[in-house]
Amino acid sequence: MCENIRSMAKADRNRYLSKREQQIMDLLVIHEQLSAAEIEKLLPDAPTNSTVRSLLTIMGDKGITTHVKSGRSFVYRLTKPKTKAAKDALLGVVQRFFDGSVGSTVTALIETQKSLSDDEIEAIQRLIDASKEQRS
Repeated sequence: MCENIRSMAKADRNRYLSKREQQIMDLLVIHEQLSAAEIEKLLPDAPTNSTVRSLLTIMGDKGITTHVKSGRSFVYRLTKPKTKAAKDALLGVVQRFFDGSVGSTVTALIETQKSLSDDEIEAIQRLIDASKEQRS
């Protein structure tokens, strides 16, 4: 039982992206592959090179990035598309802050949004309708 809770907590941590990890992921989406030194130069409020390398190691452990040797340094790239990584991160938020409830998550998102466009409302309604059909 305790081991199950530990493995669930680890899986949850692996989905969550810190602000810096998100920034690195965004850079890798734009540039496709970068060295730690290049990432350091491109990040706002530039952290140290060792911090960037530590973050890249963490992201590698989470399965977000991979690297190959290029000359004397490593070049990093994403292991999956940004949309997949974003969905994984969102699932972590749903688990951590909303006890796994998609309904509570969507409600919170809609309540914090000033107004939704007609297109957004229609897209959400289509998803709700499709979910209802799957239950029947």
